[in-house]
Amino acid sequence: MSTDPRKPDPHQRAEALAKARQLNAACKQGDILMAERLLAENSVTFAQLAMPDLADYGISLLNEILYHCACTGNVAMVELFLRHGADINQPRHVKTGEGVVERLANDDVNHAMIEWLLIHGAKVSHVRDGRPVSDSLLSAAIGGSLRIVRSLVEHGAPINGLSWNGLTALDLALNDGRTEVAAYLRSVGGLRASELTDR
Repeated sequence: MSTDPRKPDPHQRAEALAKARQLNAACKQGDILMAERLLAENSVTFAQLAMPDLADYGISLLNEILYHCACTGNVAMVELFLRHGADINQPRHVKTGEGVVERLANDDVNHAMIEWLLIHGAKVSHVRDGRPVSDSLLSAAIGGSLRIVRSLVEHGAPINGLSWNGLTALDLALNDGRTEVAAYLRSVGGLRASELTDR
């Protein structure tokens, strides 16, 4: 038995990972009763353990499975996860400051879920190198979903934040031939990186 209750021993960890796989399967199948049971029994452990391949990023099992639930569009399942302590704003990667929305923003099929997450407190921006930026908006500009881009802007996403390689959402939309998105971004003050005066 582990002496530190916050750090499960290898056997407890293996058990928790097996139950996390069951939880992930329940989410994919929409089995809310099974998910409820597994979360009720294991949510603290799920929140403490990191995904094996994401340990360096500190992503908990709970939040990694939350992302997969959000991808299914099952709002009831996402609500269940939030009641059990999942954090819609936990970044997936140490270099980003946004959570589930950023991971969903590049595909228009996720629009309804993104709207729901935004209404329920999902962040649309963070600060990088002293400037506000929305990695969600940058991702949506590449993905080409005008609906998602509009939703993010309407919820306060900074339009002219810079990507890791120094491009704005407008740059990314134009580079990928997303003309509708580019036109919309221009209409709400979007600039190319070369046009920014405060870099």
